[in-house]
Amino acid sequence: MDETYKILCLLNLLKKETQGDLDVQYVIEGVAVWRRQLAPYSQKLRHTLDTVARAVRPLEEFLNGLRCPSSQKVAQAKRPGFLAAMSILLRWPDLVQAQLMVLGYPIVGDFVESGVFRSIRGEDTPALSEWLGPSAVQEVDLLLQRGPPRYFREIYEVTCEEIEKGFCGPFLSKLEVDDLFGVGQWRPFERFMVIQSDGKQRCIDNARKSGHNRNTAMFETICTTSVDFIACTTSMLLEGVGEDREWLQVRLGTDDLPDAYRGLPVHPDHQRFSIISLFHPQRGWQFSLLFGLAFGLESAVVSFNRLPLFGIAMARRCTMSCSASYYDDQLALEFLPDFNVSQLGVQCVFKLLGAPPQPSKAFSPAANRYYLGTSVHTGDCALSAMVRFQPKLTTTYKILRMLDEVCQSRVLTRDLAGRLRGDLNWMYSMCAGFGGKLAGPLLSKCQQADSTTLSADEIYTLEMLRHLVANYRPREVPLLSRDSPVLRVYSDASFEGGELRLGWVLFPPGCQPVGGTCLVPPAVLQSWNVRQQQIFPGESLCGLLVPWLHPKSFCSADVVWFIDNESAVASLIKASSDQPDVHRIVQTSQAVLQALGARTWFEWIDTESNPSDGLSRDGLLDVWTQSQGWSVKDYAFPPELLPDTFSSLLEHLLSGVNSG
Repeated sequence: MDETYKILCLLNLLKKETQGDLDVQYVIEGVAVWRRQLAPYSQKLRHTLDTVARAVRPLEEFLNGLRCPSSQKVAQAKRPGFLAAMSILLRWPDLVQAQLMVLGYPIVGDFVESGVFRSIRGEDTPALSEWLGPSAVQEVDLLLQRGPPRYFREIYEVTCEEIEKGFCGPFLSKLEVDDLFGVGQWRPFERFMVIQSDGKQRCIDNARKSGHNRNTAMFETICTTSVDFIACTTSMLLEGVGEDREWLQVRLGTDDLPDAYRGLPVHPDHQRFSIISLFHPQRGWQFSLLFGLAFGLESAVVSFNRLPLFGIAMARRCTMSCSASYYDDQLALEFLPDFNVSQLGVQCVFKLLGAPPQPSKAFSPAANRYYLGTSVHTGDCALSAMVRFQPKLTTTYKILRMLDEVCQSRVLTRDLAGRLRGDLNWMYSMCAGFGGKLAGPLLSKCQQADSTTLSADEIYTLEMLRHLVANYRPREVPLLSRDSPVLRVYSDASFEGGELRLGWVLFPPGCQPVGGTCLVPPAVLQSWNVRQQQIFPGESLCGLLVPWLHPKSFCSADVVWFIDNESAVASLIKASSDQPDVHRIVQTSQAVLQALGARTWFEWIDTESNPSDGLSRDGLLDVWTQSQGWSVKDYAFPPELLPDTFSSLLEHLLSGVNSG
């Protein structure tokens, strides 16, 4: 049982140290000490920060004279002098961000690490000379021969708005761009439009199709926050203050930075790569210089996120703001009932950086707020030490309506697949782990074609997804450490002589262990993909069969489940597999576990440490199992899981899982 002990210790550590940033700990400890006096203290801190910004105004004026043309157009309000000064004072690793704000950001080629993100191994990029020259001329000529793309009028209107704002230059012909940069010495993006689920039109510059991303080598990848930041930081505070909480009221506020990628300038040497192409209603294909970073560039993701990451670090360290960021969405977590320390800190910092949050998109702190597509309730934090996450009700109804439409027509268009995928990722990735990605492979496939006629299996996947959406339970997260009873599960499968047998052992808290074994019928094996070994789907099948046979043990339980097959563990965690038969098994397993309210952690274990190994090989005749004193039973394979009735399993889920 050493493996079990290690996993339980790991889970306990994850609860306590998920948000282990030192500046977060600093803020939480400060809140616990200052309490109600934090309001006047934070005012003094913001005043001090403002004093620093005033002191470097001469530096700002000097740097204004060094700005490149694109910086003058899109980043004139940014304050690189204050950015540089605070980077040095805070000993921030990224010391070149202020320089880039003045001289512009590169967008292709090899990128130097900023030192603030996770390092990765970048791929070698081809020489830019191979991307330019005759191949560049050919690609532009092919573009000019094509007709208007989808939504070309809407793309034109959005681009005209960007020209008015100064983000783009005037429309140019190919000859005019050749005069600027030379024949074959420039590469445009092809602009396309996505209609978001809320009806908002978003233009994307296809840097993947144009080759920009292929000619970019990144050696770091960003880290983002999630709604779990709220639970983790509040948990840290509650554990620090103990029972004295009469002063505490947890609230949530949000802000949105202006311009996002467009507010960062392109380096003059890379302007020839920052050109958008679009179809003009009167002139045909035209081009426009894009002075800010393009939405669609791989490099723009890292370049932009350097700014909010530094701004949040400054807000935490200099204003006692308990805050976080997800791209341009800023989160402020308040702990006092009548003063907004965190949100005022965030707004102060980004205003001094020259990127003040947009007042029209700001939401003042409240106990019920939306963040990252999730409804968050913090009103019970002080009293019951609990925070609740759940999908937005309007989004739930919208997804159900779209799924009903698709299942009735049996056709899924590219746009609808994109909207479904976006909403589901937001809705359920934040609330239900991988459950929201159950139909991910199908939706990705349908995004590659204009329209897809769905097969019976694909309809089943969407019906299963609809069941998950309609029956989702709010996720309530306890904020104080507690020794919750954990159901330990071990399962295994053996495939010998063409016969597949499953075995499992359940260790319910404080109860006699329960074991089981089941012989999988030949009809089930025949319905699977042909393999020399059926261990992989067999091990995965345990993830469905065991909770189906023991629903009372799994109901609202915290489960740690050990399996000695790595592929099965990975598939059950992701609720997805590239093997169609396994994919259906694990997605149904996810639906059953969610219907039971089970919170399950799947973990690999070596075969020798797996106590269910004997049950999977010899069934009830296993000598070692007989000596354990467990309650063991040989189960018949459930008829609902047979191939002929498997598709009707959805009806059982809708009416409630088998009561056992």
